[in-house]
Amino acid sequence: MALDFHRIDTNEYQFGINDTEYGHLESVFIEFTQQTGIFIDPYGDTLLKVTHLKMIIQMIDTILTAKSNTDKEKTKVIHKFRTRIAYFSDKGITLKALGD
Repeated sequence: MALDFHRIDTNEYQFGINDTEYGHLESVFIEFTQQTGIFIDPYGDTLLKVTHLKMIIQMIDTILTAKSNTDKEKTKVIHKFRTRIAYFSDKGITLKALGD
């Protein structure tokens, strides 16, 4: 797995993304880094507060509406990731992304 996501309060594993999925999400992660200075990469650990999750959701929404969705697999991965982090954002749960 490229990244494993855990709840910060319980350290419980929630979901993971593999290298291919990371590649599809990389443009989102790069934009997040440009706006915040916080890196989400497959080699490090990153704390993603609820405010960060909300920012990522907004970035994804902007990216998906601005681009023509010709790459169906990439679009599917991005939507799935958005759904996952939206759940934690809505519940007010901070996540920790753990790289390999």
